Amino acid sequence: MFIRLFAYAANDDEARVVAENCLGSLSQNISAVEYTLSEPYRKMDGVYKVELTVSFVQDLSDSQFKVFLDDVSDKWTTFGTPVNEYLASDTTEGCEYIRDGISLINIFMS
Repeated sequence: MFIRLFAYAANDDEARVVAENCLGSLSQNISAVEYTLSEPYRKMDGVYKVELTVSFVQDLSDSQFKVFLDDVSDKWTTFGTPVNEYLASDTTEGCEYIRDGISLINIFMS
């Protein structure tokens, strides 16, 4: 699973903490996390762009993935048939909850 998120953060360390907190409900299933990017987002002050690839001990069940999505946000936009991309943003109409520190998150399934 590849994740790109935009975190409200003052530095790289804070941005990575937001990313790690986002993965909380999956922690028991994760075998590796590889950060491929963490840098200030040039279009918005106080926001970091973080990209990471997450590997799992075994494939996630649909219910495990649903718990993860619900833990991150209550409003997701999906893309693809079958769905292979998920997007949540704190500016999406109807979004009442998104995990602290996240402005926007994209999840790409492989």
